[in-house]
Amino acid sequence: MFTSNQKHQLKFFSDSFIHSYAQMFFSDNRVFAWLILLASFVNPYSGLAGLFAVVVSILFAQWLGFNPNYTRYGTYSFN
Repeated sequence: MFTSNQKHQLKFFSDSFIHSYAQMFFSDNRVFAWLILLASFVNPYSGLAGLFAVVVSILFAQWLGFNPNYTRYGTYSFN
């Protein structure tokens, strides 16, 4: 189904995505991050805009060759 490289990339992207939300409150707690993500969808347009911004910032950080560890922990994409 997925190759090892694809699994690694998917894990990297999902970690980067959820940590971006947790980093807004300087946290590494994944449950807290999911709660923040859900709360952002109280207004669907705000939730989608935030989701889009996080995805674009992660992809842009990868494209520019930024440090993958900082990308994974949401340092570049939390704001």
